[in-house]
Amino acid sequence: MELLKEGSKTFSELLNHFDISTGKLNYHLNQIKGFIRKDPKKNYNITHLGLKALEIL
Repeated sequence: MELLKEGSKTFSELLNHFDISTGKLNYHLNQIKGFIRKDPKKNYNITHLGLKALEIL
């Protein structure tokens, strides 16, 4: 989520950044639903709730 504070990212950008398999990335993105969202252009963004969670951490 910290990475998404910088701005929206595509799935490919996230995949390249973390250097993990597509299955693992999909799994982890599904685990943090509500903290991130996918917009109509299929870019991932952090939500207001995600920003609040990062403040707590």
